[in-house]
Amino acid sequence: MSILEIIAVVLGVMSVVLIVRRSLWNYPFGIAMVVLYAIVFAQAKLYGQVGLQVFFAFIQIYGWWNWAKSQQQDGEVAVLMLSPRDRVVTGVLVALGTAGLGWGLRNYTDGSEPYVDAFITAASVSTERGAGRLCCATSMDRQ
Repeated sequence: MSILEIIAVVLGVMSVVLIVRRSLWNYPFGIAMVVLYAIVFAQAKLYGQVGLQVFFAFIQIYGWWNWAKSQQQDGEVAVLMLSPRDRVVTGVLVALGTAGLGWGLRNYTDGSEPYVDAFITAASVSTERGAGRLCCATSMDRQ
């Protein structure tokens, strides 16, 4: 494990601890973590993961903004569940994303594990989309 990976892991653990404590300070640690992971994945030729880290950086910034505006009076952030229909749609989108991205990575890059890379990317994008949409609901969203 390289020094960059070790630092990224430490930043990730710190981010998770802060998320559990529902602290907005998780976001600077998360942003630093994804930047370091993007470098690590680029060195490993896991290009889907590099793109995913760029996506995560934007999601971290969006999450920071959304979480700050979604806090209730007591400082808590409401967490909502995905509907059964949305779970099925999400599964289908992950499967389609895996197939399409995997095909592209296999045919147009020298990636080492194109379909594994594609699945992780598709599932992660889907998860982040859901988290951004559902976990930080404003009081208006809940009515």
